[in-house]
Amino acid sequence: MRSAVNACVRTQTLVICGAMTEPIELEGGVFSQELPGGRAGARITVSVDGVQAQTSEGHRFRLSFEQCRLTLGGASGRMWFCRDEARGITIFSEGPALGAALAVHASPPLRAQLETVEAQARAAQSRSQLLWIAGLVVLVVLIGIAYFGVRRAAQASIDLVPVSADKKLGELAFENMDHDGKELKDPVLLAAAREIVARLAKAQPKSEFSYDVHVVDADIVNAFALPGGQIVVYTGLLLAADTPQQLAAVLAHEMAHVDRRHGMRRIAQSVGVIGAVQLLFGDVSGISAVAIEVLRASTINAYSRDQEREADSDGVARLARAQIDPKALAEFFALLKKREPSLPSALSWLGTHPDLAQRIETVNKLAATQPASAPEPIQLDWADVQAHAKKPAQ
Repeated sequence: MRSAVNACVRTQTLVICGAMTEPIELEGGVFSQELPGGRAGARITVSVDGVQAQTSEGHRFRLSFEQCRLTLGGASGRMWFCRDEARGITIFSEGPALGAALAVHASPPLRAQLETVEAQARAAQSRSQLLWIAGLVVLVVLIGIAYFGVRRAAQASIDLVPVSADKKLGELAFENMDHDGKELKDPVLLAAAREIVARLAKAQPKSEFSYDVHVVDADIVNAFALPGGQIVVYTGLLLAADTPQQLAAVLAHEMAHVDRRHGMRRIAQSVGVIGAVQLLFGDVSGISAVAIEVLRASTINAYSRDQEREADSDGVARLARAQIDPKALAEFFALLKKREPSLPSALSWLGTHPDLAQRIETVNKLAATQPASAPEPIQLDWADVQAHAKKPAQ
């Protein structure tokens, strides 16, 4: 154990003096899939043993200094993030206190990492001065719609954000997320998913987005789409769908989330007006850490009920334009409802989504309003696709 040595440590804006062995406590939070909603506020303790976060509900998370990977970001640019290499746990705190606490107790390698991150942050702050001046001008405009509330104003501003920001954040999120399984290069599976996505994309010619499809080997009956068009399809979904039309229905729903920019609106809701101002100028560097965590949570807890209804409606219309039976979405929901007790994994389609029975009724009504046209079959050997999903080619 270290002997008590009085010392002072200076970080960006804070000086801490005191005994080097005394634990330091501060307020912050934690991201983890073990938490409801993926995130919670927490009391953080930094000691010679590492960094610990305890939520008000009693959940405890700990990272040793060897595990801790530091980043500095957030909407303010002053939020410290300490996460493990697999990004399963992220402990964070706003302001300089966590950095100062780490400087007191951390091992020399982590202190060196701390100094490097702070130096990068100072350089980025210098480069962003002109951006903040322009941001102040935009804030004056946003104040004019303040009666909608800060969260509404931030979400509404997404309509002015260039789609290049969606693509940057989507790519960053995909690269930094745990996908719960191995990404597959099986040509049969990739060809099937990409063929369906291409047909659906052709049915939405005015969309500003293109799609990059990935297949992941996991027993999860789900697919999700990230801003900008990154789409992940799990083999569990390929095995659960009775027909390629049902897979197309799920993908049409997910593509609607991309076109409606629902993921970006969730990010704006989390980062607030200042973060939205950064997005207006296509700058994702300052909010990328928070955005990635928000998108990770979105793949588990899905979107709001209103956003799900919009995606259902748009997905049905897209299926009809692609000459795919629009009732396939209702058929897939009926399949989920029937199999719900035996499904191998908690689905984002269940729980936080609108009631499945209600959705089935609504989707069938929407399908009945679509222009009448004879559906064209999806030319896939579905039995072969499912055989590969059971045992994918390496």
